[in-house]
Amino acid sequence: MIGERAVLRIPARLGRLGLDEFVESHVRLLVAERLGVGVDELLSDVSLRDDLAADSLDLVELAVALEGAFAIVVPERTLDEVRTYSDLVDVTRVLVRARHESETRAERPPRVRARSAPATG
Repeated sequence: MIGERAVLRIPARLGRLGLDEFVESHVRLLVAERLGVGVDELLSDVSLRDDLAADSLDLVELAVALEGAFAIVVPERTLDEVRTYSDLVDVTRVLVRARHESETRAERPPRVRARSAPATG
């Protein structure tokens, strides 16, 4: 089960588009698994509550699975605003992108500029 695995490692050097595709594919598998639906049913405008019959407990479990898979924190207030599959993917992308950028920033060595000039006098 994807949600019970270790944190997904985001491949280094993914561009924005690559990161978005990485996140969407993993969210798709996780949602399909948790809600017991086929991945082909997960269209962007499908309502999690109405079309997939997800209740508030299902959404909380999805959020916990996303947090475990991507090492993110899904705020409860944000989860309350999620209506469609597309909303869930978008929220996850934003949170994963923020985590990825902060990790990348922390790993980069500081830039140092040096200039040599002839001694005067």
